[in-house]
Amino acid sequence: MLVVSCRREMGGSPSFFLVVECTHIIRRPRSIEEYDGFKVLVSILKPRLIRRLALLMGDRMVHEGCIAALDTLCQLGASSFGLAVDSSSIDRRLAKLSASLEPQGSIYGIISSALEMDALYQSTEGTFSGAMKAAYSKGLLAPEFMNEVDRCAPVLDSLIRPDGDQHFTYSALRLLQKSYLLRYGQALYERPQYMWLRVAVYLHSGDMDSIRLFYSHMSTFKVVPSASVLCQSGTQDPPSHPCYQYDMSGCPDELFRLMKTISTIGRAGGNIGIGMQNMPAQSSLVDGLKRSGVVHALHSLKACMRVMDRGLDAPELLVKVYLEPWHAEIEGFLRTVRLNKQGGCIDQGLRYGLMLNSLLHFKDYRCSNACDPFPRLSFSPEGVTGVPTAFPKHLLELLESKGLWNNRIRECILRNQGSIQGIDCIPIHIRDRYKTAWDVDPAVVLQMAVDRAPAICQSQSVTLCLADPSVSQLTTFVYKCWRSGMKTGLFRIYAPIRGSFSSGRISSVRDGGDDGSSAFVAGTGTVSDPLIMNGL
Repeated sequence: MLVVSCRREMGGSPSFFLVVECTHIIRRPRSIEEYDGFKVLVSILKPRLIRRLALLMGDRMVHEGCIAALDTLCQLGASSFGLAVDSSSIDRRLAKLSASLEPQGSIYGIISSALEMDALYQSTEGTFSGAMKAAYSKGLLAPEFMNEVDRCAPVLDSLIRPDGDQHFTYSALRLLQKSYLLRYGQALYERPQYMWLRVAVYLHSGDMDSIRLFYSHMSTFKVVPSASVLCQSGTQDPPSHPCYQYDMSGCPDELFRLMKTISTIGRAGGNIGIGMQNMPAQSSLVDGLKRSGVVHALHSLKACMRVMDRGLDAPELLVKVYLEPWHAEIEGFLRTVRLNKQGGCIDQGLRYGLMLNSLLHFKDYRCSNACDPFPRLSFSPEGVTGVPTAFPKHLLELLESKGLWNNRIRECILRNQGSIQGIDCIPIHIRDRYKTAWDVDPAVVLQMAVDRAPAICQSQSVTLCLADPSVSQLTTFVYKCWRSGMKTGLFRIYAPIRGSFSSGRISSVRDGGDDGSSAFVAGTGTVSDPLIMNGL
């Protein structure tokens, strides 16, 4: 039963109230009909999602379990949508519902991302140029950027790779919609692939080859710009102080083109870094031509910086020049820098630096300082009561492939504080692979941190989980770290309190706190100021 009533007060606007006994759908022509889960599944979701689900599942076909999960979602929608739901929000409501059911099986996580992506595609333009025109009509884009899009619209539209969006999870899509994609109020105007191409067009305006290459790198996650670049590229408020990197090969024509580029970037308020490691040394013969070398190129850059026009409010342009220390002309490079400083001459906007080969830092990005084991294998994404508990994707898929994932296993993991070590039905090789910080010997965690230390340029924040901490145990660990050459040693320890995991923090006594699980450190460790530990 559905009752709709309208009442107009004297001189006021009409007020409405609804009396309903079941969920109803409010359609676009302002008609209202009863929610039918079977109709939503057969006529709305199934025809649109089959192809997208097949892409998200890789080589796997959309099996009957996926269709059954869709049917379950549609039936649950009647009890979770409330009294009325707009027809345009059904997909997103079902996506949120499916994400909450992901602990029941990984298929719900795939369905949630497919539903959210399909809803995003339904609400945005089908071409990149059309989406940019719609955003420009709302004043979101700069006229110069829109002129560039209009000039190359057919080519830019052909660059879009919709299949690249299949890599985004539901959480990632929600984050993009909230913080990065172009929007005006509640209306979205672009898809993730449009965002990548918008950034590429803004950073490489007029250079279609660079636009194509940069978009390809971003769509495959080889390059991800900063948050300000993603949000503000092409808008009325462009990113502040963009930085660009160029390599010089020593060709005179390339040097003159670079000077023009420096002038253009300088007027836009950006900075530029120039790598001269590929430039031939002075008097080198390349293709039958004698090259002028690095020092003369530096003199040309200094002359260019002196005659460059700058706006009154424009920030100072910085051109940073780098050269490898084993370059044949490194002595002349250093001599030029030293003579300028001795003579009191400050090169306007020029900075110098040595570039070390990336092979020397190969392990630096492979050995991150964030290598501590997980404290538990279950977590709440929002950290708020009522949000469903999530589990690692790879663990979930592995247990499902072996037919081990069910409600009993899930409850055992939660009861074991996010650990699978006490679950005998899980094979031992899986339990060894998915150990938490509480399941690993603290001495092993410290030794791994010591092994990483030489390959990490910054200090490590090592966290230990100790089931039964003591002063002597903590003292042993701290001095072992320092004797092994670690810069910080221990940063934080966790100890179980009353059956739950609470964190203790290694800090100075003046930080306060008298929690029995925390270890407090006073002193600098020198002879005059000895190290004192208490609190355990």
